[in-house]
Formats: sequence, structure tokens, C-alpha cells
Amino acid sequence: MDFEVEYTKNRTQMNRIKKEDKIFFITCAANLIFFLFSAFLLISSGEKNYLISTVVYLTSSAGGVLSLYKRNTVLAVISSVGFFSEMMMIMLMSGFSLFTFALFGVLIGFSVRNIMNVRMYQWLQQQDGFPYFEPKQKIYEMNKVQWNIKDPYTLEKERHEKNAARHMDDL
Repeated sequence: MDFEVEYTKNRTQMNRIKKEDKIFFITCAANLIFFLFSAFLLISSGEKNYLISTVVYLTSSAGGVLSLYKRNTVLAVISSVGFFSEMMMIMLMSGFSLFTFALFGVLIGFSVRNIMNVRMYQWLQQQDGFPYFEPKQKIYEMNKVQWNIKDPYTLEKERHEKNAARHMDDL
């Protein structure tokens, strides 16, 4: 069957998206730890820098989690902008180091993959067989439709039985 190859590709793509979404969710959860730390510093010191960083951490983490949950491209872009501005703040506050550049690359890579995964998931939603892409289910549904189609002989027989007299006495 031709659709089996397509279903296999779509199922593989769906499994890859789910795996990457788990990793991105863990990244957003780890980013919430930075949010809590920044909120603690804001409460204890009251500086404006910590207020801005707290808002940015919360925006990027909440946008990331909501983009995973709702599969919305706008939320994924908001999360990416939040991660980008968060990394810029970290680089400006703590200075440029190899660790900050590596973290910058990882977060931007995750953000770009998140946007691509949301778009791919929206495309997969429009495909036949979503969300399981199981060929056996498709074959079953095709057979179920065929079972409901009756041949002309059966239709004519049912018409005669419906219109015929019920008992011989009626004749």
C-alpha cells in the first residue's frame, strides 16, 4: 500500500518531535530555576536588573511551555525572543566567556528547533492518520466503508423483501 510509506515517515517525524519536545520542556523547567533565583535576588536586593531578568526568565519559560502545550508558532517565537534576550543579559552581566557562548548556542538551537517542530506538528495535524499514523487503522477504516457498500443483488433482494406481503394469507 502506498499510504504505509507515508504513514511510516509521518510516525517517525511525530516520534522525533515528541522526543525533542521533552528535551525542550526540561530546558524550560531548568530556566524556571534561574527565574526563581532571579526572583530571590530581586526580593533580597531590589535592583532593577533583577526585575528585568525575572520578567525575561518568566516570559521565555512560560512562552516555551505554552508553545509546547498549545503548538502555537507565535508563542514559540515569543519564547525564542525571550531566550535570546535572556542570553544577552547574561553575557552583559557576567561577561563573555566560553560557557555563555555555549549556553547561547544551545538555547538558540533549542528555540529554532521548537519553532520548526511546532510548524511540522501543525502540518502533521492536517495529514491523514493523525495522530497515530497506523496503517492497520487505515486499512480497517477502508474495509469498514466497503462493508457498508452493498452489491446490487443484495439491494434488490432487500427491496423485494420490504415490499412483499408478510404472509401468504394476504395474497
